[in-house]
Amino acid sequence: MSSVFKSICQYQVGQNGVVATPDNGMVNIYAGLVPLLFMAIYFANNNIKLSIIIRRAVLSFILLWAFGNPLLNYVFHGFHFQSYVPNRFSVFLIFLVVSMLADTLLDYEKLSEKHVLIPVVSTTALLIIVWTKYPDKNMKSLTLSLIFLFVYIIIILMKNFKRLKSDFFF
Repeated sequence: MSSVFKSICQYQVGQNGVVATPDNGMVNIYAGLVPLLFMAIYFANNNIKLSIIIRRAVLSFILLWAFGNPLLNYVFHGFHFQSYVPNRFSVFLIFLVVSMLADTLLDYEKLSEKHVLIPVVSTTALLIIVWTKYPDKNMKSLTLSLIFLFVYIIIILMKNFKRLKSDFFF
């Protein structure tokens, strides 16, 4: 399970890129925090078929788990042991997360405030807990990530309050 937490910690802003390392748990995730926040909104979206949401959630978890699991890592590397370029298959997770972001943005205006705010706040709380409790912290990266996270939340809140206000008066 620590490999999943390690992968989630790689989502922090300002993390050093992984070029070559003997640590098989390291991963380059170039998708960023915004798609991660919107991933939670995607899972709460009623406009997307539940079967698609479940398939993407399971696939996301398997890919996150595979970053630190030797057997899954071996399978996703084409039945070869990785050699100093860990988790080259992370591009699949990036593509999956960005496609979930796109699906969420297409339906964003149709979502209720509770379908936006509850997932964003709970994801933020979960990220803060994982990032602060994980033993190998990069404080600069953690601080930067928390700043970006709160800026994104403020932007999402402003967007939702603007929508609430316009719905109230019209």
